[in-house]
Amino acid sequence: MIKIERISTLQMILLLFACRMTTGFLYLQLTAPPGNQDLWIALVFSAFLYLIFAAPLVFLACRFPDENLIQYCQRIMGKLIGSIMGMLFMGILLFLLIVILADMVNFIHTTILPETPVYAIMITMLIPCIYTTYKGVETMGRMAEFLIPYFFVVTVLFTTLNIPRMDFSLFLPVLKDSKLVDIAQGGFIVASRYYDLLVFAMLVPNLQKKEDIKKIALYFIGISIIFLIVFVVTAQAVLGIEFGKHASFPYYKYVRTIEVFEFVERIESLSVVAWVIIEFIKFSLYMYCVTMGLGQIFKIKDSKKLIIPLCIVAFITVSFFKIMTSVTINKIFTLLPYIGNVGIFILPLIVLIVYFFRRKALE
Repeated sequence: MIKIERISTLQMILLLFACRMTTGFLYLQLTAPPGNQDLWIALVFSAFLYLIFAAPLVFLACRFPDENLIQYCQRIMGKLIGSIMGMLFMGILLFLLIVILADMVNFIHTTILPETPVYAIMITMLIPCIYTTYKGVETMGRMAEFLIPYFFVVTVLFTTLNIPRMDFSLFLPVLKDSKLVDIAQGGFIVASRYYDLLVFAMLVPNLQKKEDIKKIALYFIGISIIFLIVFVVTAQAVLGIEFGKHASFPYYKYVRTIEVFEFVERIESLSVVAWVIIEFIKFSLYMYCVTMGLGQIFKIKDSKKLIIPLCIVAFITVSFFKIMTSVTINKIFTLLPYIGNVGIFILPLIVLIVYFFRRKALE
């Protein structure tokens, strides 16, 4: 009998939080509608849309707490259609996995190691990710408990040190330059990027306390929105609304402005370490879910055999298609909300509707 790895409620929340913060910490989505000082309102609105988008997956997870996304798709939709549906979910996660790798390479190559070959950066980052994925989700959960607090501390530090430079008058008057339709569109874009819900759906069977499924979904959105609002408001208050919209890696530039007592400065290395930690956890977690899902679809007993081949696929895709450039990544980011919405809401909603029609036969 295969032993199921277990993670606690806190570990699950921290893992999902790490996944969500990578993009928010780096890109901030300052160009999302309304693209002005009212962006924080769109972030708040996105939390309500998230509750709608997450409802099908959370309901199914509560109904099938001992099965992951692939398993209950096959149970509800039938083996063939369920496997096809599972392939769609895993295709989305694999696409996101490649984007994560390109994102990592783009940031490090652009800001820290411009003279280092791209392939060297990728290999250096893939090796520890491969090792962590082999070790399993229990190891990732313990790493999250140990490393994510550093991210919390760094965020509080960066926010506190830069308060004297913040100009909160930029956010007044509220809603002067924004329309409700812009707020709604911005909320949709942000909420549709919670594709980490697919990771959550894959890891539910690993939870120690299955009764905490709803609590995890709520805590995840609450903590994530608070941090996203802090990132956006502090960056806009220091960099300005227009400069923040057009800056590459605005939060990194925000951190570089910190200067205290004329000697505490150039502390952006702390932000790099914090970002690398959460990006490292995210890539490993996505790789774990993709290998586990594909292993179940294709009946591979040891799904860990897929780790290295999938990493090679990601390496080749990023290298030869040159998707690590900022222009390409920005184009991909415009598509991600729609891809994410299909993965976290449309497809699960289809599965949920079929479940309601077949629930008597499934009980």
